Amino acid sequence: WGNHFTSRDMLSARLAFSSAACALAAARGTAAVGSTRSIHWWLRDEHKKFERRAPLTPAQTAVLIADGHKVTVERSKTRIFADAEYEAVGCEMAETHSWPSAPKSAVVFALKELPDDGTPLKHTHVYFAHCFKGQSGAKRLLERFRAGGGKLFDLEFLHTPGTDVRVAAFGHMTGYAGAAMAVLVWAQQRLRPGVPLLNVKPYENESALIGDLQSAIRTVGRQPSIHVIGASGRCGSGVQRLCTELELKDVALWDRQHTQRGGPFPEAFQRDIFLNTIYLTTPIPPFITKEILRTPGATKTSVIVDISCDVTSKHNPLPIYDAITDFAAPTVRIPAAGRDLDLVAIDHLPAFLPRESSQRYAHDLFPYIRAFGIPKHALSTTWTRAEELFVSKKKEVLSS
Repeated sequence: WGNHFTSRDMLSARLAFSSAACALAAARGTAAVGSTRSIHWWLRDEHKKFERRAPLTPAQTAVLIADGHKVTVERSKTRIFADAEYEAVGCEMAETHSWPSAPKSAVVFALKELPDDGTPLKHTHVYFAHCFKGQSGAKRLLERFRAGGGKLFDLEFLHTPGTDVRVAAFGHMTGYAGAAMAVLVWAQQRLRPGVPLLNVKPYENESALIGDLQSAIRTVGRQPSIHVIGASGRCGSGVQRLCTELELKDVALWDRQHTQRGGPFPEAFQRDIFLNTIYLTTPIPPFITKEILRTPGATKTSVIVDISCDVTSKHNPLPIYDAITDFAAPTVRIPAAGRDLDLVAIDHLPAFLPRESSQRYAHDLFPYIRAFGIPKHALSTTWTRAEELFVSKKKEVLSS
């Protein structure tokens, strides 16, 4: 327990120190990134329920201000960083969800989706839009950008220059949180049979979460067994860290070499928990089907966590459910032979641990935020490619 606490505190301290040191350097004039027009960054309060993460920490906004930019932060009752922390470093504060009335030149920055209200979008937006891979609602959203003349830089498609590697991702924390949620659901099934897990609250830190998971496993009297597909990826690394910290013994780690023959894979659904962590851009045969799950003796899994959560995409390898879940009701019951089978499909799992998730993500993304609007910056092609993708996808989707 002590080792878990120490390692996580060291990570948080290192990230916080890095941001604070950068802010101090910028204030002294030593962290300038090149001359450019001032950007008005507008940190929007998230519209998505239960979302507490932020893509900019207070220390990072201090750096942007020192670089000569303006930062407006919408007040929030849920964001993991307090309004006062942003005010203390010089951010202008605005009312919650007031971004539609922000100056047209403002760059509206957040993580999760906008309200689906059909209004034209005139601003430049930076967030996870989930509209470039055939998701439902994509055409309606892109039509709003066309109507308002705004731009979209989708965080999912910001790549390091010359590569297809994402500059920052929540993958590790998504896998970590998804595995934790799986253990909670598994324990609930055994300790309170027939009673679904409801109203799960975010944890202030990983140490508190690990403590609760360890207690639940002790109460059940045995460890869960786990099967992971995509174990070597970012999400998979988070799953593996959670399993290591809980000292779980029966963990099957599958990667491409295990799935290249094509599914279904009923043998991957023989342990207590199954986690899908792969990132797909093309359709593949399903990992499992409704028919196999309903076949007596074919599978044993009682908890499935679809970390990839592409339920509305044609690329979904788990075509056994049709709607995402949330922290109020994390599971949906799936028909299965001889047992209860619960599926988790929360599309913002890192919000389960908002502080560590925000710190990790913001730390990796921030060099690119500072490069925004600087054409000659070494990282500027990341933004150029993202804009080109938006233009091409908008044309493709709206002409279909």
